[in-house]
Amino acid sequence: MLVVNPALVAQHGGIPDAAELSHWPTLSLPASGDHYCWCLKNGKKSVEIVHTPRFIADDMFALKRAALDGVGVAQIPEETCSEELGTGKLQVVAERGI
Repeated sequence: MLVVNPALVAQHGGIPDAAELSHWPTLSLPASGDHYCWCLKNGKKSVEIVHTPRFIADDMFALKRAALDGVGVAQIPEETCSEELGTGKLQVVAERGI
């Protein structure tokens, strides 16, 4: 799932549609080559979000920390950030527009 600090959402004027995420600051695991992409699916619909991360780490907890600090949007498994989602420190993005 894609998660973000609510303060960053407020700074950018609200939760974006999935297509708008390519213009947001993002965080990512390393990718092969220079192509960074999130593929999101909702039933039969899918969207590909090409992005240029401002922070890259091979540690999921480093990505979560950066997301908590408001550095950008991160793709993190729910089990890694369920507590932060429950307390509102992080929120899910990209549910619209898919």
